[in-house]
Amino acid sequence: MKVAIVLGYYLNDDGTPRQRLINRLELTLDMIKDLNPDKIIVSGGIANKKAGVSEASVMGKWLIEHNVSKDKIIYEEKSGSTRGNAIYSMPLAFELNPDLVILVSTMDHFVDQPYNTIAYFNDMFEDKNINFIIYTKTKTEKIVEGD
Repeated sequence: MKVAIVLGYYLNDDGTPRQRLINRLELTLDMIKDLNPDKIIVSGGIANKKAGVSEASVMGKWLIEHNVSKDKIIYEEKSGSTRGNAIYSMPLAFELNPDLVILVSTMDHFVDQPYNTIAYFNDMFEDKNINFIIYTKTKTEKIVEGD
């Protein structure tokens, strides 16, 4: 069983995805072609209260609109931070007894401060014998106003 976890990003006030989230979702489509996961956990709660919707719900809708089977998608809607993504997504993944967990996000999520993304997720594995890989692009994105 291969399980992917896709990390969200702060939504616009009207509930639409910002470009960085769209980039992560497009990356997810690439990952699906490359690795064909059995399940995809979209991770992100209501970080922007004005938006009034979870990042996960917007991500799931976008993926379904781009021909990803709704049966593959699991929604994690409690997290409000990268650390929360790990805390709430990993138990959902573990319930599926995966052989492989694929963490999907843009490179900035792995190299920019104050994120400690790899450590947050690695800490969740403890003594489990599960393969864990990062799926990203090799170029970081600069944060621009309104992104």
